[in-house]
Amino acid sequence: MRQIFPTLYTIENSFRGDNANFSIWELSLFIMIGCLGGLIGAVFNAANEHLTIWRMKRVNYSKSRRFFEVILVSLGVSTISFVMPLVWNRCTELPNDMQDWSNQWIVR
Repeated sequence: MRQIFPTLYTIENSFRGDNANFSIWELSLFIMIGCLGGLIGAVFNAANEHLTIWRMKRVNYSKSRRFFEVILVSLGVSTISFVMPLVWNRCTELPNDMQDWSNQWIVR
């Protein structure tokens, strides 16, 4: 199988030798992170379904309510986009040399 798919990744090859990318005990952490991501995704999907049903019952039947919803959402997004840079107040100079772009995020 190695000759047919030379770039195929297998877990068994990751644990051989001293140049392994991760230890065997770290697999449990990866599994927990994957399960947590799945649970967060399931909660998001359930909340989105409830929000959609609520919107269909209370907002979607009236043109004026739909228009008001668009106005509220656009005002909220605009306000957040304007206020967030003011709250953080951490601007850095853009470097002239492209090599120094990686140092841009270092807090001095």
